[in-house]
Amino acid sequence: MIENNDVIHEDVECFLRDEEGSIIALIANCDEEDQRTESIETLYPGQPEAEDAYDETIPAVSEMSEGKTDIERIVKILSDSNQGEKPEEEKDRIILVPQFITAREYILKKYRLMMYSYMNSLLRSGKLSRKVGFRFQNKILNRDSLKLGFMSFWRIDRTNFYTDVSIRLLMDVDHKKKEWRGTLVLWCSFDDDDLVCTAEELVAGKTERDDEMLPLSPYLVPYLRNREVDQIVEKILTRYLPEAIGDPKTRNAVRLAERMGLRVMYLPVDDHKGIPSMLVWEMGELRICDKRRFGQSDMVVIPANTIVVNTNEIRQEYAEYSIYHECVHNSLHYMAYRLQKLASNDDKHIKYKKVKLGEGKPLVNPVYFMEKQANRGAYGFMMPESTTRLMIRDECKKAGDCRHAGERYDIAGKRMAWELMIPNFRVRARMIQLGHIQAKGAMNYADKRPVEPFAFNPEAWRDDQHTFVIDQATTEYLMTCNKDLRNLLISKRYIYADGHVVRNTPRYVDMRDNRLLLTDWANEHVDECCLRFVRQYVQKSNGKYAYGRIYYDADYIRQTQFYLEDMMETEDLDEIDAKYKYRQEFPKTFREALNQLRKKKKITME
Repeated sequence: MIENNDVIHEDVECFLRDEEGSIIALIANCDEEDQRTESIETLYPGQPEAEDAYDETIPAVSEMSEGKTDIERIVKILSDSNQGEKPEEEKDRIILVPQFITAREYILKKYRLMMYSYMNSLLRSGKLSRKVGFRFQNKILNRDSLKLGFMSFWRIDRTNFYTDVSIRLLMDVDHKKKEWRGTLVLWCSFDDDDLVCTAEELVAGKTERDDEMLPLSPYLVPYLRNREVDQIVEKILTRYLPEAIGDPKTRNAVRLAERMGLRVMYLPVDDHKGIPSMLVWEMGELRICDKRRFGQSDMVVIPANTIVVNTNEIRQEYAEYSIYHECVHNSLHYMAYRLQKLASNDDKHIKYKKVKLGEGKPLVNPVYFMEKQANRGAYGFMMPESTTRLMIRDECKKAGDCRHAGERYDIAGKRMAWELMIPNFRVRARMIQLGHIQAKGAMNYADKRPVEPFAFNPEAWRDDQHTFVIDQATTEYLMTCNKDLRNLLISKRYIYADGHVVRNTPRYVDMRDNRLLLTDWANEHVDECCLRFVRQYVQKSNGKYAYGRIYYDADYIRQTQFYLEDMMETEDLDEIDAKYKYRQEFPKTFREALNQLRKKKKITME
């Protein structure tokens, strides 16, 4: 169900304003630099491997930003809470959000009279009576007899969309009120200066839209599932850079941007710390200052339709992902930008509102929504779905005999990364995005070194927040926060080994090459001998993801150990044998499970 919520949390991306306060650009935040050197590959990239591009709600954990001194031109979160420290748990839940206008608000504000005029013209011409199917005595339609209800929006192309306005008529028929419901269809188009809406037709009931037409959110952001984002970016490639679909050597972000009518500039932007790139749709100015040279700042004019790569944040040779990211915005999110631009002409000072996360219905965030789509689309440009699926399949076959799926994906993924000239972590993320869950056991890094590829039961690691990989520094920190985890490690029941916290027995861990490593069996069954952790991403106001919290999944451990220890008490079995026997004897049907439970609890049918 689409929620109509007018409050967003600006956390991933913001709007750039000129000196007069008018919005001129989207400021996007992308991932960290695309670097090939394995020594700087990170375990935790700047975003989850597989985000849900269809979800527009604010994450459960968000932070207020530190206020910046001289940036009044940016729609951003302001941190006026710094005047007094608040409890940590409250800091995580109170955020200050700008209030963005919805398309419905703008259309009602400017075109309500036009819609009433159109409906009254139908009444006077007699067309309305024929449309509703009955005669009535009304001579005019006003707010008492014509109710404008819910609006849905449907993308036609980059600058045009349909608006379906639900209509409720209360007509006078023989001194009684008779109700009729229908839909008023508006054609809406962004021209150079405004949003122009014209009434197209009135239909009974609801309109039926073609499957090819994309539904839009109240902020004119398209609703797209992950697979749909992949398909759209391939269509963009087919139109502007068709050779790149099948030939990785021809994939070039700058060339794609130029063919889409965009230019790319590399500048040491001083205004926007933490912002690796931005898309400027209207001519404006940016303050630049190379932080490496400590020089004086200058103002530079930025032409319209320009992608600016901030070289203070990302080196030019690593900017491919950022440029692709902006190309997605240019194709999918221009109308969302124009809508807020129109609103800013009415009020150049953005209004803010404090909200508490986690109370009531989820807050909708169109900016966060756009960012996730751009993230997914950037991967789609770098590794198109159709050819990447085939490449994964072929490289996995070439890997030959492997101990397990994790090793196979590790070999295949590193070959792909070398051939595509893309960092390992991006190839790993793309594999996971395309449904290869076992790739989570490949190309992991902890403590600045590769983790040995491993395997696991996919059912134990479907949630992106779950992980069996953790670095030693985080483990030590968690010990100070979690008594149960501290006791497990101090008692030596569990020990840290090669990016895992594992049961400390010879069957699970041993010493090789002066390193603690998992045994072959444990390496193939990390979900059965290692602690599972839960990680939470926090949306920073400058747009980057960070782990706000990570904690060990005690419920998962307890649930597993409950059955095993109970079985080991009654039979002379070690833990591995108990797990195998438990799986073999686990009831296959509800009736069998119920009978087993009754037998165990000595419950009869009487």
